[in-house]
Amino acid sequence: MARTVRKQNAEPIETRSEVAPARALRVLPARDAQANERRRQLVHVASDLIEEGGVDAVTLPAVTERAGCARTLVYRYFASREELLVAVLRDYFERLEARIPKAELRRALATFFTPKGLSDVEAARGLVAVFWDVQIAAGLGGAILRVTPLSNPQVRSLVDDARRRYERLITDPMSAIGLSAVERQVAVDSMIASIVGLALRWRAGEIDRQTAIDLQARVTIGLMRGLVDGRKPRASRAARRSPKSRTRA
Repeated sequence: MARTVRKQNAEPIETRSEVAPARALRVLPARDAQANERRRQLVHVASDLIEEGGVDAVTLPAVTERAGCARTLVYRYFASREELLVAVLRDYFERLEARIPKAELRRALATFFTPKGLSDVEAARGLVAVFWDVQIAAGLGGAILRVTPLSNPQVRSLVDDARRRYERLITDPMSAIGLSAVERQVAVDSMIASIVGLALRWRAGEIDRQTAIDLQARVTIGLMRGLVDGRKPRASRAARRSPKSRTRA
């Protein structure tokens, strides 16, 4: 019912239209913020489960148990496991894109993707160092999900969208040195998978950060040199063989 206020010698004043809008403006944003925060927490719980046990470790009951909340709360935000996985991947890409230092990355890529740079450990180390902290901050669970083949069309769509957006910073220089679309995709997938493996060992205390970066630099050089050299004609490779080896052939 509308509330009325009577003043001395005055007609009743209708106040509902004045009070209700102000109450709505105060309450609804707070509820929205709280809901967004709860949803974000559930996404991060799922990401942690992936990091600890792989994609198969993520189930809605497992997320409920880890989060310490009612199962109905999880279902309020995610109708299915697949929907939650999509949210983890989307959160990963958003955090990655927000944190990646694009100017620094472009300089590192320009240094590495040259004939000399592809054999330069220091150039590779500089490139890996740019990615390392960004990947850790974006969440290893999302990175694991990124390189795990899944049949869900929403997940595939997100990965394809990521390739068109931020991964082009990496794949465009690969194109410039002659790698095909498939080779570029394999290279990025392999680099992310390798970083994840080293990061998990770093988290477990098996290696330190610098050792992980050094190892990844050598892996990156081997991968890129293998892809580039593999594209050269057989005749060109044969020409580089020693006279002794050609005689034996």
